[in-house]
Amino acid sequence: MAKGDIVRRVPAILLSAAILLAGCGREPAAGDEAVINIAFQSWVGYGLFYLASEKGFDKEEGFRLNIVDEELDSARQEAFKMNMLDCEAATLDLLIEKASQGMSLAAVMKIDESAGSDSPRPPGAHVPASTKEYPGIIIDTLNVRQDLIDGRPDLVKKLMRCWFRALSYYRENPAEASQIISKYYGISPEEYRRQAEGLRWISYAGQSSGGNGNGFIETAGIIIDAKIISGRIKERPDTQLLVDFKLLENLYEDSK
Repeated sequence: MAKGDIVRRVPAILLSAAILLAGCGREPAAGDEAVINIAFQSWVGYGLFYLASEKGFDKEEGFRLNIVDEELDSARQEAFKMNMLDCEAATLDLLIEKASQGMSLAAVMKIDESAGSDSPRPPGAHVPASTKEYPGIIIDTLNVRQDLIDGRPDLVKKLMRCWFRALSYYRENPAEASQIISKYYGISPEEYRRQAEGLRWISYAGQSSGGNGNGFIETAGIIIDAKIISGRIKERPDTQLLVDFKLLENLYEDSK
């Protein structure tokens, strides 16, 4: 049993109930621990969240990570609209679609860039071309409710530190880490490691060196143009509001 609370393969109709039972990442009552609800598809790049939960990195940071494995982006959209999800791991194009509907979410960090692992991709993630030929065109990000970024930046930073700690642990202990993660994908540890070779997890050093948001915004603009032309979105979101990387700048200043 994982040290964190992990809800696996939740049908869309049960997503809200699963989150309600877990709590949410708002101000906890006196004596209660804060809870962060995160949802994502079964993409191997997100596996480090399972690792962080099972190794208890969330508890050491002083919060509880509740993972909801939800394949349907439409279900995650509804959960965000009902203020029942705190964040998601998702591709940039899905963040753009939510923003075009008026949802106030921002990417606080990059998770990975595909380098060939995008085929096959989970339902709802639109792959314009193979990332073997166009590395960096598919970016996965940690997307957080803007009110949580503004109201509980300390809590968001704890989640981010958990991610980077899990990344370091995976790189130092790939056999053990893949043993832990692979069961959530129904594959062998060896197969998980093989699939993970087709993506690039981006370290803290790689994201905190400055100028991290410029290329992100440029890529977002290209995707938005394509979605407007294809009719996938009707409203053009403000690219400047899609990214909020300021927490990366002082991520470890208030760590334990």
